[in-house]
Amino acid sequence: MFRLTNPSIDRKVLAERASLELARLRRAEAERRSFAVMETAESSGDYGEPRSPQEGKMSARKVVSKVSGWLWCFYHLPAVWRTASGAQSQAAAASAQTAEALAQAADALAELDNARAEARELVDNARAEARELVGAISSQVVATSSQVVATSSQVAALRREIMFQQRRLSRLLESRSATSDQLNANSHPRESVASSDPRLDSLYVAFEDIFRGNPEEIKERVTPYLDRLILAGAGQSSKPILDAGCGRGEWLETLKEAGLTAYGVDSNLVMVERSTALGLNVIHSDLVDHLSAVEDESRSAITAFHIVEHLPLSVLVDFLDEALRVLVPGGLLLLETPNPENMRVGATTFYTDPTHRNPILPDTLRFMVEHRGFTEAEIIRLHPAPSSDHLRGDDWNVRHLNNLLFGPRDYSILARRI
Repeated sequence: MFRLTNPSIDRKVLAERASLELARLRRAEAERRSFAVMETAESSGDYGEPRSPQEGKMSARKVVSKVSGWLWCFYHLPAVWRTASGAQSQAAAASAQTAEALAQAADALAELDNARAEARELVDNARAEARELVGAISSQVVATSSQVVATSSQVAALRREIMFQQRRLSRLLESRSATSDQLNANSHPRESVASSDPRLDSLYVAFEDIFRGNPEEIKERVTPYLDRLILAGAGQSSKPILDAGCGRGEWLETLKEAGLTAYGVDSNLVMVERSTALGLNVIHSDLVDHLSAVEDESRSAITAFHIVEHLPLSVLVDFLDEALRVLVPGGLLLLETPNPENMRVGATTFYTDPTHRNPILPDTLRFMVEHRGFTEAEIIRLHPAPSSDHLRGDDWNVRHLNNLLFGPRDYSILARRI
């Protein structure tokens, strides 16, 4: 027996059970109609053929079954009706709840859309403010950078002016001292390079031809400097390169082949005539005298290969001071000299040239260059002995000895004027 006792029964289950009850009712109704037809036939006397006892028993069973079906229907029909009505009510309530939930969901979606719109508006406003702030900061940075650049330029100009004033003051004091010395004793003319004596010019040329090396070898050694000069913008026709102590002119030939404008100065008349014969622009003059006559900031680079080791200290200082004056801002100073860090050079080969005064250590020459006002002074060590001369072995002692005996035989100082 089925009764509606639990209101929370699933509607689907109730609908299925209601369908089963209705099917049973239909079957009972069909049996009832069959029973009524049979009673009508019996009441009219139309029994047909005589029935056997077995058939009579079957008819009685049918009658009992039909009566039972009717009784079952009368008993269960109210419960089925109540079940169907309850299911319908629950379905209506569920539909109402669903509609309410949908309405609430629609309200929530509307609120979400409003929140999204507000958030989007806030983001747009924040982006606009950020763009304005970035623009303002960028403007301030640009203005500050411009001020820094202007200040740096002013500082550089002041530094140049201070260095020039210091140089003029030093020269004034030196000139007064020289005047005093001349009054008290006979002074000797300043010597720039050892071969300034005309009697030794041809001798020194012959010496270099034997001990300096062939011109092609020298040109190969100086070629690596070309890139530095080209990057610095040196060698313009209006701001030429000055090669101090140009000698046989190998470096001038290299510059000419690279398309750079340059000229040389040398006190050796034989050297000057030989270089001129090669089509090179060379002036016969004392180095410092020539620089003293050159106008300020008129040379893009000054080079001097194996010259500084020939100069007395006072002449070297004069040379550096005049070089600083005649170089354009950013102009390069290039000095190459034998490297006494190589023990063979410092102890023996340096003195092969009798006009050499004394070797200068790399740190010492760099100090002097920086002290006279140049910046970014760099030491470049060059021309080590071939590996065939090295001692055999790979331990630390052998490597150290090879570096001391066969390391770079020359070095250069590359510096820049502010």
